[in-house]
Amino acid sequence: MLEANRFVVAPEFQNLDNALKLYIFRVIAETAEVHQIDYVFAAVRPKHVRYYQRFYFEPVSVPKDYPLLRGQFVLMCTHWPSSYPKAIQRYPLLSLCAEFSKIMDDPDSFVQGLL
Repeated sequence: MLEANRFVVAPEFQNLDNALKLYIFRVIAETAEVHQIDYVFAAVRPKHVRYYQRFYFEPVSVPKDYPLLRGQFVLMCTHWPSSYPKAIQRYPLLSLCAEFSKIMDDPDSFVQGLL
């Protein structure tokens, strides 16, 4: 299980293309792949639910208050092994996670390849 919460994009970068936002999901994907995660959870603001659904997250709660946080949040979840292949088809950049996994398995070979 992976909890992917509180990722933010600084206001001055909010209007850039989706590459920066997609990079956040690439970090989630890399982590989930390396650690062979089954489920990824995220508590998101209601206005972000549709964005997370693009990556096959589904709401598992109604919007509610969480202690120490301002505003309401919706708990969302995705079954990673079944959603990741679909997400790759929609967003090919996420497929680079396989390369990341190879690097993590043998970092010395990767570093030697750069020299």
